[in-house]
Amino acid sequence: MSSITSTLLTSAGALDAYSEALSVVQNNVANASTPDYASQSISLEPLEFNPTTGYPGGVRAGQIVSSRNEYAEQAVQQQTTLLGQAQQDVNSLTSMQSLFDVTGSSGISAAFNSLFSAFSAWGQTPDSAVAQQNVIQQATSVASAFQQTATGLETVAQNTQQQLQSTVSEVNQIATQLAGYNQQIMNGDRNDPSLDAQIHSSLDQLSNDGSISATKQSDGTWTVLLNGQTPLVIESQVYALSAGTVPPSPTSANPTAPAHLSLLAADGSDITADTTSGQLGSLLNLANNVLPGYLGDANQAGSLNTLAQSFASNVVNLLTGDGRGSAVHLRHHQRHQRSAEPAGEFHHNSRAVSRHQPRPPGGFQRRCAGVVATGRSHFRKRRNRGPQLHPILCRHGLQCRNAAG
Repeated sequence: MSSITSTLLTSAGALDAYSEALSVVQNNVANASTPDYASQSISLEPLEFNPTTGYPGGVRAGQIVSSRNEYAEQAVQQQTTLLGQAQQDVNSLTSMQSLFDVTGSSGISAAFNSLFSAFSAWGQTPDSAVAQQNVIQQATSVASAFQQTATGLETVAQNTQQQLQSTVSEVNQIATQLAGYNQQIMNGDRNDPSLDAQIHSSLDQLSNDGSISATKQSDGTWTVLLNGQTPLVIESQVYALSAGTVPPSPTSANPTAPAHLSLLAADGSDITADTTSGQLGSLLNLANNVLPGYLGDANQAGSLNTLAQSFASNVVNLLTGDGRGSAVHLRHHQRHQRSAEPAGEFHHNSRAVSRHQPRPPGGFQRRCAGVVATGRSHFRKRRNRGPQLHPILCRHGLQCRNAAG
């Protein structure tokens, strides 16, 4: 009788083990399309068989094992970080590309082409007031093109700051989710394949924003670091990031320049320099390196300002014939040409031009009070007193260096 009972018990145990194995297979099939789900397997372990000692043998289900390879997961996350950075670079630079039309059909290049054509026509008919007037009009168009380009770049800078704030909020939100998953694991739900899939899906999303290091601890929880050293998640604790600005130093060459963007850890430490990859790294690089190269910052004038200054100086020198580049106001001069100057007459002397121009309210100042063409101030060496801020274009039109030289 005992032999029949032992046989039945052994058979029942085998059926239980096979039932558990079939459940694992069924779960794998059901989650075949679930994002970040890793298939699981279960082993069947033999029981001791020794009839003389009362061990009837049989089989039992072993531990459920995930097929996920954490080393492969880390490699995927690293590539996802590079992909996030490249995609953000493309999106940011695409918005800037339209401001610099290499085909010459719009923007500064088109305005320069029109100005060169106007100068060429004026060179063929130097006594023509119409040709001279066209040069002035085209020079004004170039000034407007500089202003429009600078406005477009400032818009890109504002959008970049907003995107940085949005990306930081996304990082903090994902970190909060991971902390919640850690809490579930600490409550005893550490072998749930669905929870495991959610954790790795969140880690993949987070790696798109920046370089992360995710480590599974002995208790099953995950510790997540940004840049390998800044904590984001430890057990159920979230260490939120924040985005800020760093204004230029009052002792810098241009203390009124726009502030740089910064990324701060939960303890307030600045981690901007360490964040060089992912969407966060791309946005910080655009805001603190690429755009200041055009618009200038606390330590540089910016290539757009430099080009505008060179343009203004050369055009005014050509129009006035005075190497000092006196303060010639082209729009006022244009108005004067239409109303007061006989056709075909042009004053090449800068003092004569200044004398015949109607003065703006308050008279000509030593420095123009208008808005700089590119929306930025730039540098100019003035004798031995070091670099000083100096406007290129005023709000009335094209403005060169001040009358005192």
